[in-house]
Amino acid sequence: MKRRDKKGRILQTGERQRSDGMFEFRITKAGKRYSAYGHTLPEMRENKEKLLMQLEMGIDIDKQRRALNDFADTYLAMKEKTVAKSTYSTMKYMYDKYVREDIGIHAIADIKRSHVKNFYLSLMVGKGLSISTIARIDCFLTPIFEMALNDDVILRNPGRGVCTEIKRETHAKPKEVNVPTPEEEKRLMDYIRENPFYSCTMKNLIITICGTGMRVGEATALTWDCVDLANGIITVNKSVAYVRDNLGRAGQMIKEPKTEAGKRSIPMIKAVREALEEELEYQGKEKPEQPVIDGVTGFCFLSSHNRPYTREAVWAQIRRMTMDYNQQLDNKRDRIKYFSTHALRHTFATALCQSTDDLKAIQEIMGHSDASMTLTIYAKATEESKACSMVKFEDKIGL
Repeated sequence: MKRRDKKGRILQTGERQRSDGMFEFRITKAGKRYSAYGHTLPEMRENKEKLLMQLEMGIDIDKQRRALNDFADTYLAMKEKTVAKSTYSTMKYMYDKYVREDIGIHAIADIKRSHVKNFYLSLMVGKGLSISTIARIDCFLTPIFEMALNDDVILRNPGRGVCTEIKRETHAKPKEVNVPTPEEEKRLMDYIRENPFYSCTMKNLIITICGTGMRVGEATALTWDCVDLANGIITVNKSVAYVRDNLGRAGQMIKEPKTEAGKRSIPMIKAVREALEEELEYQGKEKPEQPVIDGVTGFCFLSSHNRPYTREAVWAQIRRMTMDYNQQLDNKRDRIKYFSTHALRHTFATALCQSTDDLKAIQEIMGHSDASMTLTIYAKATEESKACSMVKFEDKIGL
C-alpha cells in the first residue's frame, strides 16, 4: 500500500510527512543518510531535487553546514606558508575586523551573491570604507569561496564579480590623492629648514624621502651600510613592515622588497647627501642606542624611542608641518593641501620624468617592476611639461 500525506496525496519513495506537519525526504548514500525538508510538499520536492543534484555532482554536503569562518581559517593557514609575513598579518587582521563576526558566521552554503553584495555595501555605507578597502577585502574573500567551490562544497562562487559590479553601479572611485607640486614641496622644505623645532625632528628623513623617491618603509629601514657617501650612492634592499599579533597589536619587522626591481641603487643629490651627513654627525655625538630588528641594526633614522619611525608617525609629522606652514601664511591661496607620505614619491617621480626621457633609468630609480607604471607617470608628467612650455611660449611670442 502506497504512503500518503494528510491530504491523501501519494508520497514517493523516501518521502514522508512528520507528525508536526513538515515534509521530509531521506536517502542513504555510501552509508550516510541525507535529508531534504519543506513546509509543503512542493517545497520539500524542490529541496529534494537540489539534494539529489548535489549528490550526483559529488558536492560535499557535510561541509556545507560549516561556517565561512572555518574555510577562512583553512585558507589563511595556507597563505601563512606562502606569502610574506606582513601580507598575511594584514589579511588576517582585516578578515577578523570586518568579516569574522558578520558574514563569516553563516554556513557557507547559505551565502548567496546578494548576501556578499549587501555585506560590501554595508561596509561602505555603515562603516565608511572606501571602494579601495572593499577591493582589498574582496581580494581574499572571493578566493575563500573559490577554494570551497574547488573542493566541491558549493556549486558557485557567490563573491565572483561582486566588487566590480558595485564599482560600476555606484561609480565609486579611489579617493583622489593630493600630490604637492615641486614648487609646493620646496616652499614646505624651506620652512622646515628654517624652523628650529622641525630642524631636529624627522627633517633629514623627509629630505631623503623627497630626494630619492623611496617608499616610506624603505627610507625608515635605511642602514648606514647601505649609504656610500664617498660615491654618492644609496642601496635599497629592505623595508620596515608591520605585523599584528592575535590581539591586534602591531610590531615592526624587516622584509625584503616584493620584487627584484625593488632592490636598486639611487644616486644622491646634494640635499640628500647633506641630510645624511648631518644625521651621521648627530648620531656620532648623541650615540643613540641602536635597535636590532630581525638581525638588522645601524639605522640611519631613529625616533626619540630609538626605533625606526612608523609610517603613521611620518605622515602625522608632515601633516603638522603643513598645518603650521599654512597658518603662518597671509595669503590663503598659497596654502598647501594635506598629503600622504606616498604622495612625496609621486612628486619625485613627476620631477624625474620632466628632467629626463631615459625611461629605463626612471624605472630603476623608482623600483618599478612593471614598466607600464613608469610609462603612465612619464606620460602625465610630459603633458604637464607641455602645458607649462606653452604658457612660457605665449609670454614670448607677442601675439
